Amino acid sequence: SIVKTALENGVNFFDTSDIYGNAEELLGEFTKYEKSDLVIATKTGLKLSGVQDFSKEYIIRSAEKSLIRLKLDQLSIFSVNKPSLEQLLQGDIYEAFDRLKKQGKILFCGVGVGDIEAGVHSVKSKEIDCIQVLYHLLYNEPTELIDLAGLHGKGVVVRSPLNSGILSGTYSKNTKFDTVDWRSRIFTSDLLEERLCILQEIQQELGWEREDVLDISLQYILSNDNVSSITPGASNASQVNQYV
Repeated sequence: SIVKTALENGVNFFDTSDIYGNAEELLGEFTKYEKSDLVIATKTGLKLSGVQDFSKEYIIRSAEKSLIRLKLDQLSIFSVNKPSLEQLLQGDIYEAFDRLKKQGKILFCGVGVGDIEAGVHSVKSKEIDCIQVLYHLLYNEPTELIDLAGLHGKGVVVRSPLNSGILSGTYSKNTKFDTVDWRSRIFTSDLLEERLCILQEIQQELGWEREDVLDISLQYILSNDNVSSITPGASNASQVNQYV
């Protein structure tokens, strides 16, 4: 229902990964009918175990498996997830991307940025078409990197634009995450309270109401002309309508 609602509202860019549960298979149910309009981005390099693998063989095999799950002949964007600068310089990533492009299996290639140093190298590299970067109202360190990407004509996809829900305006210091929810491992009670205090200070200084936070958070990112797209996550169809 989430994907269907997004499509009905004109959303055509979907970001996924080979380790996002069965997300690729679910999207594959829609690509059978919507192929011409959809821009599907997926990524690899990080295994469910937490181990990274950026070998040429693994990247190529991952792309081929993603194509099968997504029921596509070509991936719009295929990225590696948070390689270090050292891993980029080893050359396997670029060789894999080059082969996949020549075979027509991917259209564009990208790098999910884990550290700014690797991001700067990526946007300056002729082999990379776009980056995916963490950037939101409470974390604007990558602003210069995003501007640099624009200068070099590279695409910029912003992940977690609502800071995993903190900028939705619905969390409080009493919010508890289920133990199976990955946010329970990230947002300790102290960190959650710290982020919410910062947000409250911003709200008070600028006179925002709580219900304004989500809209303004998304508009803040989109006001940067160098941002190509944002990927807010939705857990129900009504959230999709809010984002749209």
